[in-house]
Amino acid sequence: MMLFGHGDGGGGPSPAMIESLRIMQKNVPGLPDVVADTPERFFKHAASRYSGLPRWVGELYFELHRGTYTSQAMVKKGNRKAELSLRKADLLIGVFAQFRILHQNAA
Repeated sequence: MMLFGHGDGGGGPSPAMIESLRIMQKNVPGLPDVVADTPERFFKHAASRYSGLPRWVGELYFELHRGTYTSQAMVKKGNRKAELSLRKADLLIGVFAQFRILHQNAA
């Protein structure tokens, strides 16, 4: 299951998200089959196919998640910087691979 949309405020999917879904539904090599459907149908299918799975009944809201937009801002900023650094590293690995440049410790 891949959920999309902007946060939990009811913003819904953007046009770019819908376009990505449309592209992924075209049986792109390397991607699993993608089907747009409702959560209800997903869970009904999962329950019939995987009958022995544990089941949670009750509220999913975790009380300690309050204030996530404002608390621990420095941690969030550090995480974002790390994410951007990883993205840059991943892009460089792709470029190096195109030119067959290997890291000295690569196998």
